[in-house]
Amino acid sequence: QMSLSGIRDTSTIRSPPPMRKPTVSYVQEFDESIVRDAIERELAREGQVFYVVPRISQLEEASLLLTKIFPELKVVQAHGRMPRGK
Repeated sequence: QMSLSGIRDTSTIRSPPPMRKPTVSYVQEFDESIVRDAIERELAREGQVFYVVPRISQLEEASLLLTKIFPELKVVQAHGRMPRGK
């Protein structure tokens, strides 16, 4: 918003950082073993995992699932819903 009003300049990344791996997305029916395997593969390469759910109301359920599969990991929830009236 500040860049639109002219207070700050916008920056544009014209090319990806060196050695950056592209994001790969899959859409399929839920299968806990696929989730586990995909997360294990990403953690093995010391990458980051973002587990996305379509509804804010599903965040707690997803958090519980990930904690059940990976009790040693820290699970953080985030969403972009603004308080009403803002």
